Amino acid sequence: MSPLPTTNRLLQISAALAFIVAGSLAAPLFAAIEPAPGTVITEEKIISDAWIESETTDGVLFYLGDWKSPAKIAVNRKRGQYKSIVYNGNGEDPNFMRAEVLFANNEFEKAPEFYKKATASAKWNWEIEQAYRRGAASLARTGKGADALAALKEYITKYPKNVHMAEVVSLRAQLGLAAGDHAAAMNDYKEMAKQAANWGPNAELEGHLGQRSVFNSQKKQADSVALLSGYWAKIKIAEDPEAFGQVGLAIAEDLLAQEKQPDAVGVLIKVYLAAVSSEQQCRARLQHAQILAKVNDTENNFAAFDQAAMASILGAEEQTQNAAIKLAREILSRIDKDKKVSDEMRKDYRSYAGSL
Repeated sequence: MSPLPTTNRLLQISAALAFIVAGSLAAPLFAAIEPAPGTVITEEKIISDAWIESETTDGVLFYLGDWKSPAKIAVNRKRGQYKSIVYNGNGEDPNFMRAEVLFANNEFEKAPEFYKKATASAKWNWEIEQAYRRGAASLARTGKGADALAALKEYITKYPKNVHMAEVVSLRAQLGLAAGDHAAAMNDYKEMAKQAANWGPNAELEGHLGQRSVFNSQKKQADSVALLSGYWAKIKIAEDPEAFGQVGLAIAEDLLAQEKQPDAVGVLIKVYLAAVSSEQQCRARLQHAQILAKVNDTENNFAAFDQAAMASILGAEEQTQNAAIKLAREILSRIDKDKKVSDEMRKDYRSYAGSL
């Protein structure tokens, strides 16, 4: 049995404890974290007036009623049992609010200082997490890659199961690529592609397109085409037409970089004949028209004009649509000068071009 402490020893222990307690009260390591007010959106209903305790890749824990009351009702929703969380208001933390204003005004040089402070002063988890992410993004935008990477590392260490891992790892990969660390960037993008089940379906798409960017930075378009072609074959158009169009256009661009025009045309035709967005259809037809126009003979000029004209009326973004109209008019001038084209045909094409 250990001997009982003497009176002097007890006094020493009491004094030490008093010092520790006083010190901890004077300078807490972390601000107190409280549940945050929010709305939980599910397939069946919208749960308003919820208090969100935590949201991770495992799911969400929230309270109904007064979160300070012993009578509060705790609710767990696993991943897949809810669609999204909408956080209400802010925790009135001056550092976080100041940083948000600076970020919204594109003052990325100043924002990191206040985001850094907010990671210790904010009282809600979502604010702290956003402070880490936007602080890192601001640092990245101002060329402070090493500091941005340090912020991301701290964030992932503190919140290893955060629901924003795809965004965080994507930024880390971009920073690695910008620094010329192709291996680190490739590893991050591969991890994104593998983690779709945990990080969301967009992680798989962004992971593959990210790997493409690493290959292309090293002029390895053949490797990019091989990677994306395998992924493209697995995409179901009915389920994800946006991904189908995006990947198809990327494959065509990389084929053209290798001067494989016939293969690129085959991919472009698949894209614009599929049920993809108007913008993607327009871009695919415009690129097809550009390929045909480079041949610059009568038959291909007619075909190029048709593709450019169709691209111009698909209701795409203004920049893409204007590029299609410009190309169609340039090709019309060729047709006008082509002695193989009849006067009647020229008249018809001029009329058509005038309506663009």
